[in-house]
Amino acid sequence: MDYPSNIQQEWSMPSNINEYEKEKMKNFIKLVFKDVIENIEANEAIISQYFSPNYIQHVNGTVLNYDDFVQHMKAQKSILKSIKIVIDHCVVDKNMIATVHQAHAYKKDGTEIIAKVIAYFEIEDGKIVLCDELTQLIRGNKEDENIGSRK
Repeated sequence: MDYPSNIQQEWSMPSNINEYEKEKMKNFIKLVFKDVIENIEANEAIISQYFSPNYIQHVNGTVLNYDDFVQHMKAQKSILKSIKIVIDHCVVDKNMIATVHQAHAYKKDGTEIIAKVIAYFEIEDGKIVLCDELTQLIRGNKEDENIGSRK
């Protein structure tokens, strides 16, 4: 299919950041996943290293502010034995990161949870200020459908 030349040019435009900056941002989100999500012992001191006090998260129609997010992390970690994030896709531009990733977790009762997450992040001053995500439970109990926003 032939596209008008202005669309082809728009699609082939270079990113607004160089490859070094892209890798730096990708490594940042990997660290967030490792230090905050995968670390069952993560507390507010660790969370505050990566998330702004002005943080807002939209998850499947639920809105969390920073304090809600801290409560969400505590609630999530209270039921989980382990969790591993696997990034399928990661796109970076300027101060924005978008990921498609999977969360593979085991609850303390031994049941498995697998969720697919599509997330968009905005970073300001080295901290996440916004996350807009959709989380779909792939494997787990009906009660775990709110695993992305449970408080």
